[in-house]
Amino acid sequence: MLTVISVRHNSCRCAELTTELQQLRAGWSTLTAWPPAAPGAATGEGASGEELTPASFVERAEVLQRCLASTRLRVESEGDAKGMEEELRAEVGALRSELAEKERLLARHREQLLRWNAACADVRAGCNEVSRHP
Repeated sequence: MLTVISVRHNSCRCAELTTELQQLRAGWSTLTAWPPAAPGAATGEGASGEELTPASFVERAEVLQRCLASTRLRVESEGDAKGMEEELRAEVGALRSELAEKERLLARHREQLLRWNAACADVRAGCNEVSRHP
């Protein structure tokens, strides 16, 4: 079982990735050495002390690949989150300015309503006076 990189917990760090990559390179050199150093042609010992076979090499390479993909996804999602945050901030700013503009319009309409009500009251008063003095 491989314990160098824990993909389940997304704890892939650059130093761990570098160490794992160096171990894989050393393992690859051991597996591809020609002529093989010992009678067990495709086996050797990896840097972590475990027996190195093509299957274990492929397993470690897959773990490294998953970890790199996980790290890439995390970096991309952080970048997406920053971009989304900037978009949301811009949208909130636009909505705030729109709200301020609408509040200014409402204030202007309220002033006009007061003037129109005063003008209507003057017209009513004038009509009442005209109707009293025929």
